[in-house]
Amino acid sequence: MLSRLYFPSFQKIIVGIILLLACNLQLSAQTKNKNLIPNAEKRKIIKAKKLYNDLRIYEGEKILKQLVKEHPYEVYYHEALVQMQRQVLRNIYVAKDQVEILKPTHLSDSTESEYQENSVNYIDTTVQIKQVITNDQDATAWNGLDRSSKKKEKVNQKEKEKQKEKEVDNDQPILQEAVMTIDSSILQNDSIETHEIFAKKDNALNKELKKISELASIPYDAYKEDLIANARIATRLLEEADSASTYLREFLVDTLNVDSNINTNAIEKYEEGIAEYDDGNIIEAIKLFEKALDIEPNYFSALLKLGDSYYKINKDTSAMRQYYTASILRPNRPEPFKRLAIAYSNQGNYTEAAAKIIEAIMVYPEPSYMQLLKQFVQKTGQDFNTQWIQREVYPITTLHVYEEIIVDDKSPWWHYQAAKQKVYSYFNAQGIVLPNDITRERYIEVYGWKKMLNNSSPSKFLFAREMDRLGFLDCYVLISLFHQDVYTQFTDLAKYQPEKIKKYFYLLINWDNKRLDKFKKQKGIDKLKPEQKNKSKK
Repeated sequence: MLSRLYFPSFQKIIVGIILLLACNLQLSAQTKNKNLIPNAEKRKIIKAKKLYNDLRIYEGEKILKQLVKEHPYEVYYHEALVQMQRQVLRNIYVAKDQVEILKPTHLSDSTESEYQENSVNYIDTTVQIKQVITNDQDATAWNGLDRSSKKKEKVNQKEKEKQKEKEVDNDQPILQEAVMTIDSSILQNDSIETHEIFAKKDNALNKELKKISELASIPYDAYKEDLIANARIATRLLEEADSASTYLREFLVDTLNVDSNINTNAIEKYEEGIAEYDDGNIIEAIKLFEKALDIEPNYFSALLKLGDSYYKINKDTSAMRQYYTASILRPNRPEPFKRLAIAYSNQGNYTEAAAKIIEAIMVYPEPSYMQLLKQFVQKTGQDFNTQWIQREVYPITTLHVYEEIIVDDKSPWWHYQAAKQKVYSYFNAQGIVLPNDITRERYIEVYGWKKMLNNSSPSKFLFAREMDRLGFLDCYVLISLFHQDVYTQFTDLAKYQPEKIKKYFYLLINWDNKRLDKFKKQKGIDKLKPEQKNKSKK
């Protein structure tokens, strides 16, 4: 009975978790900075991990938030916080669905035969509950921390002592019936022992269920909003907050399921393929992904995983064909372009790799994509610098009248924020200009930057001034300085001026090239275009 109640449910849980953890989590920032963290801070991180592992969520989170407060410009702490919060959200999602299923039955009423049949599954169930909560294979690797078993040992010892104290009454006459009396006594002791075993198992399981229930009681939406807030802070202060950027895209942009209305049979084949892929059975995975695509040719996730599978067995052309098809099917998702870029890079075609990762950036300017572009460009003997700078404030918006951060009036960012008051009613909620007689700037972000440049020292924001002079300020502030808050303005730019964005990247990549020195030094020429420079050389 227990195996029917618990085991199938846990198989679904484990499969679900595996699928949830298949997302791309960027950890370069953590890996890069981990060795620079002082030992005292490392110990705090370890303590936070242990608290999380024991489902003392808010205690562990408090430590990480304090570390972020003490080290606001260290990417490692920001990434550790948002990654832990993302794992908690995954576990809340699982716990809320499974907390009712995992409630134990009255084990004391079970028969001996039921115990013998299901005891292994019962033990496995307790282990699997712990796996659901603690063995999340996310990139932060919170798992692997041993819990103390001393308390359980003490409980077991007390139970053994109690058992020894129970004696069988042997005052009955030794008659023929004595055999039956002895047998009866043995059966009675077995029943007590079985009951106690169940009681101990029941107690252990109840403790785990209590933890899951407490986890399920965390309000998902409120917790998600806190994660988003922390991710926004991280991406405002740090260029390499990769995970924070990924989660913002996940929760605020990619909110629709790209594989909605997929045939159930195709989904089953895809999930079977994922299981084979994770087990390293790539050939079997390919067969299953192909079957899924036979049923649903427009199955985006299956196209990507089939491409990944082909790539695993060195069928690069076949893999790239799947990625290309996926990019045509869902041009608003950057994953196919990123995969194509990496495939071209591995072939040594760094120019095409750079072109493809720029296409991914034009969907969403992930910091990790910028780092990939830098790697590809450096392979060609050149360099690439995003010219990123830290923001003192969040992007101005007409979504609300208040400001989350108010800067001192001596800061140049004060002029940036003040610009909002002059044109508040001239831009819509997306930050796009409405018809008016005050400004023709299409984006409120660009308008704010121009006001700041005009009212601050010429020694500040030198690169922004160069871009303003050359007519690429919009590309600079919406792409190089991308923040999730300007996403709608960025998408408008990418939609209506894709060629300008490509020219902007050409400019960035060749910024230190001597061939552009003359181009950059020209003064008094408004909005000189890169193509004009090229034409003049011919």
